[in-house]
Amino acid sequence: MNDSAEVLVGFSCSILNEALPPDRPIKEDIEVNTAYFRQGNLACCWIVMDFMDFDLAAIDWIKDRVAETCSILPEHVHVMTTHNHGAADVELLNIGLIAEKTAEAVKAAANTAVRGYLRFAQVSVREQLSYVRRLHVEEFGSSTTLFFGPCKANGFNTSEFLKYQLHSLTEKREMPYCGKSETASRLIPFLHQTDDILAPPANPLVSILLFERKNGVAIGCICSFAAHAICCNRPEYYSSDYPYYVRQTLQKKTGGDINIHKWSLR
Repeated sequence: MNDSAEVLVGFSCSILNEALPPDRPIKEDIEVNTAYFRQGNLACCWIVMDFMDFDLAAIDWIKDRVAETCSILPEHVHVMTTHNHGAADVELLNIGLIAEKTAEAVKAAANTAVRGYLRFAQVSVREQLSYVRRLHVEEFGSSTTLFFGPCKANGFNTSEFLKYQLHSLTEKREMPYCGKSETASRLIPFLHQTDDILAPPANPLVSILLFERKNGVAIGCICSFAAHAICCNRPEYYSSDYPYYVRQTLQKKTGGDINIHKWSLR
């Protein structure tokens, strides 16, 4: 490969609403966003879907369909999710349809790929929107999770959640997953975890890679922010959560056909 060869960049997306169970309405579209890169004969793609956790079988199905449709080596097909809590679990989804829609989106990105020029920016979010929810408990040589708890509404006060954590640890030797009382919590078994999983400080940075044409028109964008997509998920509807609104806002701000597609979460 010639390192001096130009890099072609293409972005595309597809709506995956049809792949969800028909048991509730969809408030914000569930999307798959794709970025395609090619330099000479070498090509790769990034794929991000508005779902939570996918198992290996589902990932392999999607990768193989994209590789076959778009002539990309399977090891160069990178599949990620936004860890969105507002869509259905993997076993309830139509993975075959997701694979087809994803392959179509990657192919569209490849067909429209043009020489890209890169801009990069970071901004720090002053308000505490993200916090470290993994707490190390030295006495037990383990870590616990505070989830569905500290937020702006309660001043990010963790005291009541910590009380329940300590109660469960001392009385039951169990790690509570979330909540302030037994009625508000799921319990998971107490498992020993090593110190090397200690979470770093919360990352307040929003990072953006913006790809443009030579004339300054936006091609697409890769955006990273360390916060779980749990702002809009409710049992009465499906949602792609706050990444949907970030995508909509940046589309308007840039004036281009732009897709925010990577949501890096901790």
